[in-house]
Amino acid sequence: MAKETERRFLVKSDEWRSSANGGVHYLQGYLTTDPERNVRIRIGDDAASLTIKGAADGFTRPEFEYSVPLNDAEDIKKLCLEPILEKTRYTIQCNGLTWEVDEYDGENKGLVLAEVETHSDAAVTHVPTWVGEDISSDERYRNINLVEHPFSRWSDKEKPQTTFSLKHGEALENGIHRIFAEQLSLAIYELSNTQGSLDTAVHEARKCIKRTRSLLRLVRSAIPKIYLCENRRLQKVGRSLSELRDAQALLDTLSDLKKPEDTDGHGDAQSHDQFEAACELLRKRKQQVTESLRDNGDLQRAIDQLSEARDTLQTCSLQKVDFELIVRRLALVIKRGKKAYARAYDDPTADNFHDFRKRAKDLRYQLGVLSNLWPDVFEGYVSSAKELEQTLGDDHNLAVLTDVVNEHKTPDEEEQALQKRIGKKQAQLREKANCLGERIYSEPIKAWTSRLQASWKAWTAVNQD
Repeated sequence: MAKETERRFLVKSDEWRSSANGGVHYLQGYLTTDPERNVRIRIGDDAASLTIKGAADGFTRPEFEYSVPLNDAEDIKKLCLEPILEKTRYTIQCNGLTWEVDEYDGENKGLVLAEVETHSDAAVTHVPTWVGEDISSDERYRNINLVEHPFSRWSDKEKPQTTFSLKHGEALENGIHRIFAEQLSLAIYELSNTQGSLDTAVHEARKCIKRTRSLLRLVRSAIPKIYLCENRRLQKVGRSLSELRDAQALLDTLSDLKKPEDTDGHGDAQSHDQFEAACELLRKRKQQVTESLRDNGDLQRAIDQLSEARDTLQTCSLQKVDFELIVRRLALVIKRGKKAYARAYDDPTADNFHDFRKRAKDLRYQLGVLSNLWPDVFEGYVSSAKELEQTLGDDHNLAVLTDVVNEHKTPDEEEQALQKRIGKKQAQLREKANCLGERIYSEPIKAWTSRLQASWKAWTAVNQD
């Protein structure tokens, strides 16, 4: 039985044409598009073949191929599902590998893909300059799916589907590559479709960037140079978008402070005036940031940088990543979280609580990647870490709001109603965060690592069955 191990990529330029052969035009029809067992007939310029493919294991699948007389192939084609795929295949030799470029026609016109066969599921580390995004894990680009959903019918605004956790049967390396690609593709989608709410688009894109950076930190010791470059790139993109998100977050925070349950019944007129003045200040700040983001080309620059980061991260070698490395990194995250938790309450400055928040966010995202190992347990920890991170985020917004308002106030106004209410709300949030921190960080690190190792062992045993 033959097996094929293929990686598939988008093609981002026409540079390949200068090195390609003349190309062969194919008509390719499918008798069945069942992903577990599909059967196709392929007719070339002067030959035809019948191919049977089985279910994929990673990027490898069983394949059986037989020559078929051209007359028989034409008759079989009449039995196939519509539409019949049309494409011209070109062959290119590069870096010791044979690349095949498929330029589609008919209902898939405009789609150009590159394939390369490898000896394992490992990433292709040396790709030609004209090779773009690795879409090996994107089911939309499989030929059987291009029959049912041709490229010409795709919506330009189709939202990428993401799963921020390892999937059953998925190798660790493949899962990390997939998550990198999915998160950055979603960020690009959000920033490319801002006809509705720019606030929402930026907020969702920044969440994707944060997840990606958190996963990068989880594997940083395996890819130190790539980590330094891509983490710096993503950090810069995130900061370019942060002013708009921060401006909206401050408006939301101020709105929450105006709710009746947060008032004490005193100084209502003075409080109202302060709220209105603060709201007007924040609205102007947000308007300025929005205009700058739209008019100065910052959005497109962010999209371009995210595309480059995606190309790098989904093709980088992760051969040095194993679960022991993951456990060590998570143990370090938990250790740092414990220290940040203690430091925040020993010395309750805004910076210390913000650092505590960042450590909780790392735990939330990094443990979330592994949540399927033992959902009943890990999803509970992820949920608690998320609640802690969001509570500390509200606390941070209040601290920033205080600084912004104080920049536009005279010293004799600093102790008025708005500041008092902010202080009262922060005290409530920090009390809640203390309870959540105790719940999450009270367990010894050794207990965490033992649970992770045992869960991985059980997970891999099930996946191998």
